[in-house]
Formats: sequence, C-alpha cells, structure tokens
Amino acid sequence: MARNSTIGRSLSAGHARLALFVAVAAVFAIHTVVVFTADAQARAEAQVEVQSLADAAALGSAAELPHGAVAVLRAASRIIGSQTQRSRRSSEQKVQVGHWDAQRQTFSSDAMHPDAVEITIRLRNEPPFTALSGSSEPIEGRAIAVFKPAGKTLVAQARETSASAAR
Repeated sequence: MARNSTIGRSLSAGHARLALFVAVAAVFAIHTVVVFTADAQARAEAQVEVQSLADAAALGSAAELPHGAVAVLRAASRIIGSQTQRSRRSSEQKVQVGHWDAQRQTFSSDAMHPDAVEITIRLRNEPPFTALSGSSEPIEGRAIAVFKPAGKTLVAQARETSASAAR
C-alpha cells in the first residue's frame, strides 16, 4: 500500500503528461471565460454610461433652445465634457438642432424653427481585456429631447450596443 501512496508514482510518464495537459487546458479555459465575462461586463457598463450621458446632454441642452443654437452647443459640450473627463474615456459627439415630428417619430435637422436637440455620442471601448476578446468597436448612445414652452421632454432614444448594430 505504501508504493501507491501518491498519484504521481502510480501513473506512467505518458499518463502524467496527459494529466498535466488536461490541467493546463482546464486552467486556460477558465481564464478565457473570466476574461470574456469581464469584457462583456465592462461593455455593458460603458453602454449604460454613454446612453445616460446622451440623455442628460439632450435634456440639458434642449433647455437652451430659446437662447439659440450656440447656447445649445455650449450646454451639450459642457455636460458631455465634464462626464468624459471624469471617466477618462475618449468620445466623439454630434449635436444637432432641428425639429421633432411627433406624428412621424422623426428628427429633421433642417428646420426653420428648431424645437429639438439630437445628441449622438460614440465612446471608444477600451476595457482592460479588449485586446483578448477583440470587441473594440465603439459604443454609441443617442437621445433626442424636445423643448416645449411648458418644459422639456425626452421623446426618443436609441440604444446601440456597437457601431455594427447601426448598419
């Protein structure tokens, strides 16, 4: 019984190599699952962050519509800039002033009397594991807010998980 007291002694050299290979493969598989899960979580959190930022910028800048397009752009830039500096993420923003057609549910940027603001924010996705998972596509958030004399209303928002979802 003393001869077979350890597993290493009872296995042949071939079996020992096979056991080591299986153990290394199992550790690699577990590591891969953890990395992809962490990356997916980071992307989901970034999507919520960028959509919330688009909503806040649209609502905040729509309040400036009575003061003109320049005031709208300044308000949107101030809101977006303060949030992106805090999160230290690089982003692109597009701010459009136009008209919201409630009946057709469409935004038109060539309106004579603008009553709405459309904000689109693209966030470059840079979580820690992007290089391993290959999910480096930008995350996009879009929101439209309409200014009404009684207040402002967020009327439409589109959530894009990536740039390819918009295609």
